[in-house]
Amino acid sequence: HNKYGAIDFVTWSNIHHLRGGLSFKPVADLSLAANYHLFLSQEKKGALGLLTAATAVDKRTYGQEFDLVANYVLFKAAKLHGGYSLFFPGGMFPETADDEVHFVYAQVQVDIP
Repeated sequence: HNKYGAIDFVTWSNIHHLRGGLSFKPVADLSLAANYHLFLSQEKKGALGLLTAATAVDKRTYGQEFDLVANYVLFKAAKLHGGYSLFFPGGMFPETADDEVHFVYAQVQVDIP
């Protein structure tokens, strides 16, 4: 999920992806991260993965995504992972430009020896 944002709106087709982020460990068992993703179409006409038809557009911005992620080690064999993501559609989709997407997730990882 992390390569092109946690929400997974974008596939590896007709895409330019710019990403930046920060991460830190305030205590030994907790890590926090914040990431920003900017998705641009490579060509003004073409499909963006499986989500769009091959149509001409006047803007190349697919959208922006902000991700906040937390990882916590409960003990050696168990970890908690969770996050919040916010996606803003770009100019490629003017009819949805004001419809942001919120995504919250949590998971538990248990390592069985």
